[in-house]
Amino acid sequence: KAQSVHLKVELAGFKRQGEFDTKERKRLQEAKDELETRLKGVEVELKDASVSLFAAQEVEAGHLRRLATSVSLDQYRLDATATLDVRKQLMEGQAQISVERERAEMAEARLDKAVWRNHTRDLELNGLREAMRS
Repeated sequence: KAQSVHLKVELAGFKRQGEFDTKERKRLQEAKDELETRLKGVEVELKDASVSLFAAQEVEAGHLRRLATSVSLDQYRLDATATLDVRKQLMEGQAQISVERERAEMAEARLDKAVWRNHTRDLELNGLREAMRS
């Protein structure tokens, strides 16, 4: 009888251990399932983040292209402005040269006129001298 009680106690212990093991396996399976669900969620988040990152990189590349174009346009505008300034200075210089040429031509004409008057006066004076000698 003592052996029977001992066997019953041992059997009850095995039964409790089996129940505990079953509960523990169930708990571990639930934890594993929860971790797998979380992992899938993280994988989805990672995929979404990758898509968002790619989209952000595309937007950034677009901004950089527009910035480069803008910088190129700004440089073009600066170059065009500088070219226009140089052209304006050139035209002003050419206008000044034209004015100076006109002044030189007028002065040359006055000089020619003065030389002609002097020559005419010299001729008249020589004619008067000749007339006085004769």
